[in-house]
Amino acid sequence: MKNLNLFLGIGALVIAAGLTYANLPLPPESLMLTVGDQNMPWLGPVIFAVVGIILLATAKKGET
Repeated sequence: MKNLNLFLGIGALVIAAGLTYANLPLPPESLMLTVGDQNMPWLGPVIFAVVGIILLATAKKGET
């Protein structure tokens, strides 16, 4: 088991949960993540969640 992938995956999911929790009560203008000309405040939590899931999925593979 790759412990680094496990810890980083859990950390990424915790960050995604924190960003999601911050996005829920606040108006969209308070958290700015501008891509091009549009504000996309949900892009950060989605990216961290996907990276966290990938890291957790690869943590079970044996080290070579």
